[in-house]
Amino acid sequence: MGSVIGVAFLAEFSTGPIVPFLIGLVIFGYVVFQIVQDFVTVEETHNPVGLSVAGFLEGFLLAVANLGPLLPAYFHTFERDTERYIGGLSMVLGIIFTIRIVQMALSTDLLTTYRLWLGSVIAVVTIVGLLLGTYLRRLEVDEEKFNWFVVTLLFVISLNIFRNTIPALFL
Repeated sequence: MGSVIGVAFLAEFSTGPIVPFLIGLVIFGYVVFQIVQDFVTVEETHNPVGLSVAGFLEGFLLAVANLGPLLPAYFHTFERDTERYIGGLSMVLGIIFTIRIVQMALSTDLLTTYRLWLGSVIAVVTIVGLLLGTYLRRLEVDEEKFNWFVVTLLFVISLNIFRNTIPALFL
């Protein structure tokens, strides 16, 4: 639901670089928190209201800012069930891509042959990535190495977000 509302919001309003910058701050804070707290995990988070609110906000921010790293940070902290992690991430990204394609086809003239081709390539790369991830998961990677991989990847993503937003905001 958050993704649907976020895509509608994105179609109506221009957020500029402020929302991606704030997402970069959240991701950077997450990285620092995880390193300082030695990769804390909130085990068995089952509060449906809390998870629903967090999921709604994740979907909304993902759609508005077109940035997906908040969702892996959320799943990495609260939900370590790999099937839910992969399924949740795939579902949210699939919903957002589908809504954007339908929106481009029905509401604008943005759905060009090139964008349709590009979307198809992204879909194939995504499916290959999911299959590769499933294979690697079956190898039973050490949890500590996985934690460091996720946090390092999110740190690099936050730096890239800052690289793209700080000049637009402050310079």
